[in-house]
Amino acid sequence: MLFGKSNAAPTMPTTRPDSWKLELNRLEDLPMFPAWAVEALEVANQPDSSLRELARIIQRDMVLTAGVLKLANSSLYCTGREVTNVEQAVVRLGIVRCRHAIVAVGMRSLWHEGTRRLNPRWAQFLWHHSLLTAHIAARLTYRLRLPFQGEELAAGLAHDVGRMVLALENCNAALARRDDGFLETPTTLRLEREQLGADHGAIGAWFLQMNRLPAFLADVAEYHHRPDRAVQHLDLVHLLSVAEDLANYWYAKIHGIFFEPGPATLDWLRRYFGESPTASFELVPGNPPPSVRSPTALPLQQILREAVKETEQMFGS
Repeated sequence: MLFGKSNAAPTMPTTRPDSWKLELNRLEDLPMFPAWAVEALEVANQPDSSLRELARIIQRDMVLTAGVLKLANSSLYCTGREVTNVEQAVVRLGIVRCRHAIVAVGMRSLWHEGTRRLNPRWAQFLWHHSLLTAHIAARLTYRLRLPFQGEELAAGLAHDVGRMVLALENCNAALARRDDGFLETPTTLRLEREQLGADHGAIGAWFLQMNRLPAFLADVAEYHHRPDRAVQHLDLVHLLSVAEDLANYWYAKIHGIFFEPGPATLDWLRRYFGESPTASFELVPGNPPPSVRSPTALPLQQILREAVKETEQMFGS
């Protein structure tokens, strides 16, 4: 058995390709998307929903209220004047961005609930990685004026939820908790498929579908390592694939580990930045050299530094 109370090492999957779903469904305390976020999302998805009605629903929950206010006052959307109540925040964001903000805040709560059941080191890494990927995607969207309205932030928080499921204490997928498994490589994904019957992308997509969350989240979760296989939400899947590669590169750099972004990421960067991808990755953690702090720093360097700063501000909050 791969999932359950036993501490036995994972075995090869059975002949049924979807046996892992049966095992996951047996988990007694699988974290779920919060009910208050589901209710707010149902209102936001109604065609005749008004901003006033949406604000009223959001105000029912303190966590959702704080999350929407924080997003409305973030550097991505703030126009210089701080909003102090939900009504103002909803007007600033609009229905579509509010919908995606609800998903993002709900995912944040789900992560906090799930990571309480993980090894502290893994919990810290997975939450930080998801935050950083989300902020890189949001910064790329803002700088390049990509046609997204907050779904990139929600998708960043959701893209690796399959890794959280695999790392739960009562899930016997020891492979997912190895110290050398923090960085996701083709080898990591291959071992997941061989030993678990599915990789964390497929498991994350299943989990998000089970929670009846928007389809774009499941597509990003399933295909962010193989964006060329996506059929829908192609641009968003490619964006999150790039954002995660950059987040992995940042982690590898500060830990002295070699990590090479995939060819799809390098092609994407050339297309949008028209610069050497190698030069683009010159992100120095901590106190950067003058060339990185200067106005002439490469755009991608600035994006990464901004995303890292925003992640550190939110990490642990």
